[in-house]
Formats: sequence, structure tokens, C-alpha cells
Amino acid sequence: MEAPLNASMIARRHSETSGLNHVSHDPERVGAGQPIPHRTIMHVSVEKSRFLKVLGHQQSVIERRGSTPILTHVLLEAVGDSMSLMGTDLEMSLVEVIPALVHQSGMITVPVHLLHDIVRKLPEGQIVLNTLPDGVIRVASGTIEFNVPTLDAVDFPQIHPKALPFSLKIQANHFKKIIDDTRFAMSNEEARYSLNGIYFHPCGDTWRAVATDAHRLALSWLPVPAADLMAAPNVIVGRKAISELCKLLAESSAEIDVSFSNQQMMFSFAGGHFSSRLLEGQFPDYQQAIPEGHPHRIEMDVKDLEHAMARVGMVSSERQRVIKLVFSDNTLTLSAHSQQYGSAQETLSVTYAGAELILGLNPKYVLDICQHIKGENIVMLFKDGLSPALFQDPSDSTVHYVLMPTRI
Repeated sequence: MEAPLNASMIARRHSETSGLNHVSHDPERVGAGQPIPHRTIMHVSVEKSRFLKVLGHQQSVIERRGSTPILTHVLLEAVGDSMSLMGTDLEMSLVEVIPALVHQSGMITVPVHLLHDIVRKLPEGQIVLNTLPDGVIRVASGTIEFNVPTLDAVDFPQIHPKALPFSLKIQANHFKKIIDDTRFAMSNEEARYSLNGIYFHPCGDTWRAVATDAHRLALSWLPVPAADLMAAPNVIVGRKAISELCKLLAESSAEIDVSFSNQQMMFSFAGGHFSSRLLEGQFPDYQQAIPEGHPHRIEMDVKDLEHAMARVGMVSSERQRVIKLVFSDNTLTLSAHSQQYGSAQETLSVTYAGAELILGLNPKYVLDICQHIKGENIVMLFKDGLSPALFQDPSDSTVHYVLMPTRI
């Protein structure tokens, strides 16, 4: 088994309720700063593709089977020339606004998963939504019509994201890059609560993203003027929030505003905002896990390593996933064996000059790293066969990957 990167990584789970409990609307919109009205007669037309996209975002935030029926609903508000959609699970909230032809302003809540499924199966074109006096909303496209039950908007949790003390402007694609570089290394073990997310913190004139599951570590950073990072808190953004952020950032290269407090994060973009409670607990001192003074340096084609790992790894034991790596002059020999699947061996050409080095690595972890290398080559730095190994991308100096060896 791999030795853990840090024995103190287990942190306690928080049990406080979310502070997200008020709805925030534009001052010009219905209900801003006032109680939300009961069911209202709303009549609006929206274009299917845009509506389906934002419903997809909402239905991944909103629980399918919430303990309270209203928490399975999305709040729709039509006013002016747009319609806003709001969803929450009380830990996270998402508001997005899309263009709409508003025949009559109004506000209502609808079961989001049912609405998403209906819209997904409707033909392309305009979808008409209008509420009826009997408390249902009609969803129509051409000759197709659904009548869906609703709940009063007054019962929907109100969410007022407050102004947070620290704010940073970043290009959306740059922010997504450091998330993509690191998210695969997040832990999914309940006992390691503070590791179930990405740790963001300032370091000199960089803003760093770090994820670890105690067996591997991924680090990526953005250059940011040190003055912009003054007073920036160290925060841990949870796994589910990270997943939602990736979807929201996927198609944008615009500048976004990321704001934090010690308990909450808010991400503001054109047409909406996303907020989430942060994970509590202490993230480990990960810098102790990044090896220094590594006399062995190996460079090789990353695809050669990826393919060889995938082939040789086929025969490794399911109980103990390990491949033996033997480095000698300009040569790497990979081998694995198990009683159930037999044995395999493959030899690759590498750039290496030094004493023979032997170590064991988990093939899945190595494959994950290879798939995140953007250039043609990968660099591996080792102190010895028992110490953490450092993997680098020669084409991108802003990422580091650390992997603990496995006993052979």
C-alpha cells in the first residue's frame, strides 16, 4: 500500500447549517427586498437550447429527492426581456438569466428534474411556459403540451449572497485550467473531509490550487500580482461545487469575479452567479510532501509511458495495483504479475543516466498524471525508490504532480 503523504490529513466534518437563506434578485425585479409573492400568472417564451442548458446546470445543483419538496424545485422568474432560474440545496445556490419573450411577468417554482426531462425531449424551437389558475404550469411546444404541478414561490428559500471581503478577477478559462489540473486528485473518502475538494491559497505572486487524496497530489497555480492577493483567505472548495464550476466555466473565456470569505465562495459571471459554502477543516501542509533534492531525473515520451502503463497494468492484482519500474542507462523496464492474470513486461527508451533505480507505482495514478500532461514529454524526478516522486510537464511550468511509491 502507498504510504500517506501526511498522517494529519483527516479533518472533522462541519455540522453547521448553511448561511445561504435569502434570495437575491436584481433591484428592478419582482420581489427584490420583499417577500416573494404566491403563485402568479406567468406567460413566457424561451428558446429550447438555452433553456435546456441552464436547466442542466440547475438540476445538477438541486437534489433529486430533497427532504423538503420545495428543495427539488427551481424558481422561475420572468420579467422585462429575460427569465431567471434559481436553484439551491442550501449549501450551494445558482442563479442564471436567459433572454425571453415575456408576455406576462411572474414567478413560480417547478420540479427541476421533471422540467429538465420534458424540455430535453421537446423539439428544437420556442417553448411556451404559462401558469394556470389551478396551480399548474403549461409547458408547450407546437402541438405538444405538458401540465406540471407547481409550488408557491413564497416557500422557496431566499438566498442573499452578501458582499464577501476578498475579490479576485480572473479569466474564466485560466480559472478552469487550475481546476482541471488538480481535481482528479481530490479524495472521495468521507473520513478525509477536508480533502474532498480543492485548496486555494495565495503564495507570493501566485494563486495556487492543490488537491490530494494522501497518495497523490496535484498542484497548479496562476500568476497574480501580489498586491491583488493581499488578505486573500485560504479556502477549500468542495467536490460538488468544483464539479458545478467546471460546467459553468466550460464555454467562457470572459473575465469573472471570484469572491471569498472564510465560510463562503461566490463566482459571478455574465448572466448569473454561483455561490457555495466552503469546506471546514485544516488542509495539510502539502509543501512538505513535494520532494526537494532529487538526484534522479528521467525524461520520456508521455504517450509511450501511458500506453505501456495501460498494457502492463492489465495483469496487476486488483487488490494491490502496482507496477515495478526499473530505470537504468536510457532504459525503463515495466513489469507486473499476479497469480490471477499472469505477468507482463515492456521496455522503453528514456533519457536517464545514473545508478539503477527500482520502485513500484500504482498504474492508475500514473495514467491520471499522463493524461494531464499537455506536452509530448514527461519528466520524473526521484530521490530514491521509497520517497515521493515528482512529475513535471516540460511544456507547462505551473503544474506539479506528486506520487507516493507502492511497496513491491
